[in-house]
Amino acid sequence: MMHINDFPRPPDDNGRGLHWSARVYHPTNEPTRGTGNAEEDARYAMSARIYREPAAAATLGAGEPPTVNWTAALHEASASELDYWINELQAMHIKWVKLMDDGGGSSLLICQRMLQAGIMPIVRLFKERPNPRGIGGREFETVSRLVDVGVRYFETNNEPDLPAEWENNLMPPNWLDIVVDNFIRDADQILGRGGLPAVPAMGPGSRDNPIAMIVARGRRDLFERGAWVAIHNYTLNHPLDYPDDAVSQLGVPLSQADYDRYGAWSWDNRIRESANPEDPTINRLRRESKHTGISIFEDPNCFRGYEAAGKMIFDALGFYVPVISTEGGPVVGWGDDKRYNKIVPSQQMEMQQEIMRQMQNNEVPDWYFSLCTWLIASRPLGDFTPAWETMSWYTHWWDQQFGLNGRLPIVDALKALPSVSRVWPAGAPQTARLQGSLLLNNGQAPGAVSLRLQAAGHAPTLISAPGGAFSVDALAAATYTLSVVDGPDIASDIALAAGEQRTLAVTLPAGATVSVLRGQALRNDRPQPGEEVELLALSNGAAQVIASQTVLGQGRFHFGGLGPGVYQVQAGATTSAAVTLDGWSSATVNLALPAPPDFRYRVTSTQATPGSPRRIIGRVFDTQGNGLNGIKVQMSWPNPDPDTQFPETLTGRDPFKPLGFYEFLASAGQFQVKIIQGDWESDLSAPLSTTVVPGQPGDSFYWEANFQLQQVVRSQSIVRGRITNPPANGVIVLSGSALTGGPQRQALPATGEFEFRDLPAGSDFELIVERVARLGAAFALDGANTVERSVSLTGALSGRVLGLAPGALVGLARTSPLSWRRAVELGADNLYRFDGLPPGRYQVSAGDKHSADIMLAEGQSAEAPTLDLQPPPPPPPPPPPPPPPRRRHHPHRRPSASFTAWCNTSAAVRWPGPRWSCTTTACWRRRPSATARANSSFVILEPASTVCICRNTGSRPP
Repeated sequence: MMHINDFPRPPDDNGRGLHWSARVYHPTNEPTRGTGNAEEDARYAMSARIYREPAAAATLGAGEPPTVNWTAALHEASASELDYWINELQAMHIKWVKLMDDGGGSSLLICQRMLQAGIMPIVRLFKERPNPRGIGGREFETVSRLVDVGVRYFETNNEPDLPAEWENNLMPPNWLDIVVDNFIRDADQILGRGGLPAVPAMGPGSRDNPIAMIVARGRRDLFERGAWVAIHNYTLNHPLDYPDDAVSQLGVPLSQADYDRYGAWSWDNRIRESANPEDPTINRLRRESKHTGISIFEDPNCFRGYEAAGKMIFDALGFYVPVISTEGGPVVGWGDDKRYNKIVPSQQMEMQQEIMRQMQNNEVPDWYFSLCTWLIASRPLGDFTPAWETMSWYTHWWDQQFGLNGRLPIVDALKALPSVSRVWPAGAPQTARLQGSLLLNNGQAPGAVSLRLQAAGHAPTLISAPGGAFSVDALAAATYTLSVVDGPDIASDIALAAGEQRTLAVTLPAGATVSVLRGQALRNDRPQPGEEVELLALSNGAAQVIASQTVLGQGRFHFGGLGPGVYQVQAGATTSAAVTLDGWSSATVNLALPAPPDFRYRVTSTQATPGSPRRIIGRVFDTQGNGLNGIKVQMSWPNPDPDTQFPETLTGRDPFKPLGFYEFLASAGQFQVKIIQGDWESDLSAPLSTTVVPGQPGDSFYWEANFQLQQVVRSQSIVRGRITNPPANGVIVLSGSALTGGPQRQALPATGEFEFRDLPAGSDFELIVERVARLGAAFALDGANTVERSVSLTGALSGRVLGLAPGALVGLARTSPLSWRRAVELGADNLYRFDGLPPGRYQVSAGDKHSADIMLAEGQSAEAPTLDLQPPPPPPPPPPPPPPPRRRHHPHRRPSASFTAWCNTSAAVRWPGPRWSCTTTACWRRRPSATARANSSFVILEPASTVCICRNTGSRPP
């Protein structure tokens, strides 16, 4: 079976594609001959200018199609014409080109040249109005010849969902069956000759599904062997994110600045807004034509049509095959959807650049190979059809209006846009592996970080790093840069050799503000475009709105550039659980919105009154008790005849009656009334008899039946979720003021799953794992919705305490969002560990010491700073004073009469000489017990700090 990676790609494939001219005949570098048949040229909207001399066939290694008219008049082609266009394609870094063949090999030479230039041709075997008969033996032989020179991708049909592609414009009711049968026949032939056949592209915006029909015919094998899918996803004049844009979803009005951006011509000089709401303005059209909630699968008439094709493929096959846009993209001058402006050249350039940027950076699925934008050129390639000329890139059509000179600005823009390869060269070993871990600058692991790994000239690989751990396999030998998505590079010059396995450890610097909080606003699992989603920052128990977004088609919101902190998102009364971000990590949180209030027209009173004429009257009130005019009321009766048209009326028809008044004239019988306004369901009144009322005399009555719009209160909401790693004997508690029996409690099983059912409406419900964690902020129930809440109790906090005996208690306090305390014993190695922690803010304490706040993300393991309780060491003693200088006896000088001996501790002090003596009575005692003992050489001072004055008793030495 062929997989996506098995399909051939051009060298350094970047996904950039372009459609060649609409001709089946192409330029060469030699004098050329044409068909010489003007009628044939007109039919094909082409001029005769392509076939080369038969003598050239041998040197080029391919024969000529047998139908060529070699006697046609010589066409004077400019020198190096084909080379010029090949050079232009290469300068724009085009890698895929869709072109036409007349079915007899007219594309052979140009396909060879493109392949030599590293460009992958996609060949359509052209046949005018190919349906219902399809192609035949001539075309199949051409497939073989083209495969021999390296062509692989083939189309055999084109937009068969349009009558213009059928003989005599006659498109039969079973047209899709015919198309599928023809494709199966063609695919067998092409696959057998080494080619890859395309399921025909339908017209732009088509939702027909031939793939499921092919599988239903038992030919799934065609896709396993190499069949692919062609599409024509023109943007029209829709933005690239259509139909999820604000105009399509919400009908946002056109501002004057946006009107002026591309000029009045691009709006067909229509007026933007008017004081008269009935004027056909652009903004009126936007208001009336919005399609809130419409998806790409309902309107694929845009660039994103490839998404609809991908779903169609996967639903039918369970795997993907390549999708190639063989026509499509933005075209100057197109303005089909009047809510938007006509495409102007600068806008076409912006859109086309963005398409190609997304393609080459793999921001589209890997199975979406290329978009071959319509159309490179017409007149320069011999096609003089005016319609094609207006759509071309190389054209003078728009020169005067937009100040151009023979080409659209996209040509030079693509030449300047660096090419990035989506795939590595065929045969390049992809056997290297990179793994690693990220740490915050405080040594803790971050939350889930989104990374990009990119080698120069190649599309990035996106990596998820939950808890900071990442790994990526099947890497080619190259030098890579690792960066955070929408953030800075964090490691560069990562050189990997073939087969190498390398491990990185990266410490992320402090102060980052690249965290992202994203998600969807959903109601009953359906996106809710138009909802206002607010981002809240939590600090010291208070929440502050710091940003807001109006979500569009898929209900998605995205808040980026966030620093470390605790955040929530909210829409209306629905608030998410708190999410802790560290400045680097990203988190996804969905908002499950309650269903809008449900109302019903209730019958609040019925009263019969004797009298005539017989009639039924009443009033309709709103929820506040005010009369409602313009409400449609219907009167009926039991056992009506088939097709009976019951009488109807509107409240408020009689201006002299109170608001909300209605009236029906009735005959003798039984009648019932109800509201049929269509906005809400209505009660049907009990039978109202105009002839007999029990307990009342008479045979003629009129009735008053009043209705009021009241909110329906249901008790069918569900709250469910899962606690990962639940505590032993854990209990989850649901509380809320609407719970008449008080909080509801459930014991948590080992799986951690819980579910509370049959819950009433209310706005202040909370979930708490008892004494462990609160599961997000308060949330609302509407009596019918389902809310899911989950939390992972897999966090861990460990650390060391010094100066505390083993077995002593170390405390942990969770300070927010739900406060509690717990303790563990200190181990013999002075280590402790707290497991099973929810995300939140913590402090560790031991003795009289406690740590600073520690932010713990969901599932994160962190190490707390060491707590040191050891007593401080005593201050060092002051240094002793230096000993007195030794007094030496000078042979010609009498010694001094005395000197002082001193010591801090009991010690011997060297005596100055034998002629010196010291007695106890000669000592000055700093302490009462001081003594001095002397001999001929030393004086002993006791105790410490004793001062002794010693005198000279000897004579002058000889």
